Amino acid sequence: MKRLCGVMLVLGVFVTVASADITEYTSRAAWEAAVGSADFVEDFAGFSVDTDFKYMVVDCNGFGITQTGYDYAFRNFIDVPPFTYTDNGGTTHASSYVNHAETGIDATNVEMRFDMPVFAWGARFYGAAGLELLDAQLVDSGGAVLDTLQILNGDSFFGFVSDPMMDVATVRLVARNLSGGSGGEGFGMDDVMGAYVPEPASLSLLALGGLVLLRRR
Repeated sequence: MKRLCGVMLVLGVFVTVASADITEYTSRAAWEAAVGSADFVEDFAGFSVDTDFKYMVVDCNGFGITQTGYDYAFRNFIDVPPFTYTDNGGTTHASSYVNHAETGIDATNVEMRFDMPVFAWGARFYGAAGLELLDAQLVDSGGAVLDTLQILNGDSFFGFVSDPMMDVATVRLVARNLSGGSGGEGFGMDDVMGAYVPEPASLSLLALGGLVLLRRR
């Protein structure tokens, strides 16, 4: 996918044009202005006890979250007060860990599998700027990686919006660099949100409405 090198100023914050189809955001307000409204937001407040997603898919609002790959038996659980780790915003969140693949050892990843494909997604990250850093792979329903986005600031909101709308079935969080051993990337994640790709019937109604307006003009 062809990369562009450009930034634009939206609502006073920088927005990166990542590719011909995808725009990245480091401001939740700018992301919401671009999307209109999110179809789901998960702040993990509905969890009352620590809940592992290392060994199973945990149902959340709009998606299921799970660890894939090699199991270091480390983090990757919904962390409720009192918190085990400090990289969070002071509320219940997903305490997460990823690690780069090594010789003879698969990568450790975190996947968010959406109830329906999305064209926009975002989340608040804490502490994701350590050893191996963090990337977000956008994966379609067939398992193909559509694009890989670098989460450049590990202590802020990060999100994307695709136009034309891409069918993203999964966001896979992966380690960007190899540091060796179990020194991967640990981070907190909260306020996960997304916007579903409209169904064909909805798109047809929108197109029909546009034609009616053109005829009236």
